[in-house]
Amino acid sequence: MKGATGLLAATVLLLTVARGAAGQDPPRFTEKVDVARILLDVRVIDPRGRPLPGLEPADFEVRIDGRIARVESVQHVTGEPVAAPETRPTAETRPLQQATHGRLVVFLFQKSLHRSRIPGLMLMLRELRRSLETFSSLDQVAVLRFDSRLQLLLDFTQDRGLLSRAFEHDVLFGAANDPGEPRVPSLRPALDRERVRPSYSMERSLLRIAEALAPLPGPKSVVVVGHGFGRLSSMGVTLDPDYNRAREALQGARASVFCLDVTNADYHSLETGLKVVAADTGGLYQRTHVFSRAALDRVVAALEGQYVLFVEPPALRPGSHRLDVRLRGRDGVVLAPSAYVK
Repeated sequence: MKGATGLLAATVLLLTVARGAAGQDPPRFTEKVDVARILLDVRVIDPRGRPLPGLEPADFEVRIDGRIARVESVQHVTGEPVAAPETRPTAETRPLQQATHGRLVVFLFQKSLHRSRIPGLMLMLRELRRSLETFSSLDQVAVLRFDSRLQLLLDFTQDRGLLSRAFEHDVLFGAANDPGEPRVPSLRPALDRERVRPSYSMERSLLRIAEALAPLPGPKSVVVVGHGFGRLSSMGVTLDPDYNRAREALQGARASVFCLDVTNADYHSLETGLKVVAADTGGLYQRTHVFSRAALDRVVAALEGQYVLFVEPPALRPGSHRLDVRLRGRDGVVLAPSAYVK
């Protein structure tokens, strides 16, 4: 009897526990997967060299190392503030940097009085004053000059009168300005380093500019108006070793370089540097000695046709990865960096 009584008590206890458990919600197990997203800055122009607005994710095909990367969202960057897409940041996601004060554009002029260059430079300076009409009132524009070293002529400003004066007078005849008090945004960090260690090459000047642009949010554009760089030898044209660092710094700063070649020639050896930096950073190279206005208009159109692609990449190891961005079902040209660096 005692054994039976014990068995009955155990059975009652088990039934009581079972009823209690049945009245509770079963435990739920969820799997959380954080997928990194990356930002890609591209420019798009139509076959006639005009900006191509209104593009959507389905209009882009992105491949990284030959593998498809899904385009999650697209933003057309104008002079207006850009809203950040909603996403949950992960450990692998780069900080979402968006332009909050209009576009950031840097003009870098290579000053040379050589007879094959100065007429083209003066022509571009005149045409650039006209192009100021295309900039939004929120765009921030800076002006630098390089002859034997990098010099700041005008820090980032929205004042079109100051910019017009810089193009009309300062590039050829003005003295370098003291950066003055810190401001936001500013190229002062580049000039602080320049005073300590001058940039005696265009490659190092581009590195200085990239270092100054890196902390600033959003994509940037650097417009080089000049005659080229590199060194001509019996082996051809080679770039200064600082160029590799400059390229990586420009890509890290989200800065694309657009080059307007003012040399009066159908071809010249130093154009190699201009072509290489434009291709590497997702910019554009244009000769200006023939149809100079059309060349400048094409660059201005590329600045206006600026997009930020929010992309889900395939699994990537740290390092440089081949990048290919094309339009899908649309006619046009996509200007994108040649590589994505994780």
